[in-house]
Amino acid sequence: MGVQLDLHQPQPLCKAAVKSACSAWQLKQLQDAATREGASKLQHCTVDVCGGTLDAASLGTRAAYLTVAAYLTRERSRRAPLAQLR
Repeated sequence: MGVQLDLHQPQPLCKAAVKSACSAWQLKQLQDAATREGASKLQHCTVDVCGGTLDAASLGTRAAYLTVAAYLTRERSRRAPLAQLR
């Protein structure tokens, strides 16, 4: 797993190949960690949130509920000074 690199004859790296190799490595690390004993939070995330499967395509995208939660948090912090004025 990895990207071919020759230091004697350097050539530009293909961003897609680097991204693919990194995603594959990250996926393997997550799968290994999810199978370890005592990884209940990660197993909950894998089974209940991701539907029991992890794939490389899901690693680069945010879950919809995270986007909504980030928006709500941002709005709450934006409105806090207004609430103090009332």
